[in-house]
Amino acid sequence: MPSDDLHSDPGGRELEVSGKDIETNWHVMTKDVEYGPFDEKKIEEMIQEGRLSGQTDIRLAEDQEWRPLGTVPIFSKLILPPKPGQSTEASNISADSGATVVNIENTITAPTPIIRPHDIPRGPKSPWVALLLSLLIPGAGQMYNGEVGKGFLFLIVTYATVVIFIGFAIWIWSFLSAYDKAKDITRKYEAGRIVGYA
Repeated sequence: MPSDDLHSDPGGRELEVSGKDIETNWHVMTKDVEYGPFDEKKIEEMIQEGRLSGQTDIRLAEDQEWRPLGTVPIFSKLILPPKPGQSTEASNISADSGATVVNIENTITAPTPIIRPHDIPRGPKSPWVALLLSLLIPGAGQMYNGEVGKGFLFLIVTYATVVIFIGFAIWIWSFLSAYDKAKDITRKYEAGRIVGYA
């Protein structure tokens, strides 16, 4: 079983790493540019910040062979799966004193918006047919256009308003009619009384 000071590469070869190497001699390669040296804590920070992924190439200073960061046992436990839409490439990396700092711009473009099938009309609609239907039956034009809920709302509100208005009109008609009829009855009574019938 390998000790804590041993790390294996993908080929199964064990590499001995001294305490000094862990602290200072890690190099990172992103987009064909080498960065470093970094100590183990700095590599861990960059992993936690999402700037390094399991696919980022890494090597020890004295080792010429690059390998994915996710295959190095001391770092693989820190690798998180990328979020949807997140690049697996590293973003900007800062270096300790004496190292070169290079600013890498993000060239990942935003995804193109997808037009969902429900956003696409099933076919053209005639504005004149919609107008005619709405004139004949309130809300029928909206239903023709596919706005069924809105069409029913117009239909219900229109008929409720008509019923209320007609009810109000009938109520006004009833008290005016009662007034006129009472007036007519009184006039006939007075006329009959004058003639002697009352």
